[in-house]
Amino acid sequence: MKERKKKKRVWLWVILSIFFVLLVIFGGIFLVYSLIGGGVGYMPIGESIALIRIEGVISDSESSSLLYGLGTEPEKIIHQLHRAEEDQNIKAIIFRINSPGGTAAASQEIYREIMRIKKPVISSVGDICASGAYYIASATDWIVANESSSVGSIGVIMQFPNYQGLYEKLGIKTETFTKGKYKDLGNPARELTNEEKRLIDKELEVVYQQFIRDVAKGRDMTEKNVEELATGFVFVGSESFNLKLIDELGNYQDAINKAVELGKIKGKPTIIDFERPTFFDTFLFNIISSLKKLILSDIYFNPQFQFEESIIK
Repeated sequence: MKERKKKKRVWLWVILSIFFVLLVIFGGIFLVYSLIGGGVGYMPIGESIALIRIEGVISDSESSSLLYGLGTEPEKIIHQLHRAEEDQNIKAIIFRINSPGGTAAASQEIYREIMRIKKPVISSVGDICASGAYYIASATDWIVANESSSVGSIGVIMQFPNYQGLYEKLGIKTETFTKGKYKDLGNPARELTNEEKRLIDKELEVVYQQFIRDVAKGRDMTEKNVEELATGFVFVGSESFNLKLIDELGNYQDAINKAVELGKIKGKPTIIDFERPTFFDTFLFNIISSLKKLILSDIYFNPQFQFEESIIK
């Protein structure tokens, strides 16, 4: 019995040693590859196209929605742009867009960074590219959308809920203490004053003009022409093509073809999806999972004992 336990322990250490050696080998490959400028997460295979996804609501704090999934943070997109710009194997960048828009500041951050990129950048529109998402797309060199895609919605919106009537019915009273004339602006327990409405409208006009200015610059249009389209309305792809809001009617493959053309890529390119797990990501995950199962008790990995965030918020 003791001899059997001893052999089992020896085999356990042999297995752990093999996993450790493999971790060191692949860790070394990761380190060397990152040092030569390829960037961690994928291996260079000839001339490539980087695929960056703009999905869900665009904001500084990543959020999710039932319709569009996880949101988009500017920090993550900017980081991916830098990786694509620095990698010599990547000749062009495709933005795959399916977003209803987001905050003005977050959209402007991504727009500004795209304008600095020297490599060709192409937008491929899925279902929707509206508001802040179109703000971003307008900075790219070429926009491809399907005939029925929703494109545009150039405009600015700000909403303040007013629960004053509800509070009165429920007998709820609020006491607010402020320092600063407009610090209480947007309090849902009261209506906005006429002065506050004028102030908000003035601020909206500033951002609205920034939107028009940047779209005009990105699309090589006059601000007057953009302002005529800046009604907040969303156009279908065929209409947006006629209005010069996009450059081509087509699908994702058409966007790839344009990236090959603008990037002067010879032969079939490798598409590097920065959002998808790579071979190395999956390999390391499997190793770590296996090590956990070997070292720790099975009770900690029983699927019945999990704490998960609710999908519906």
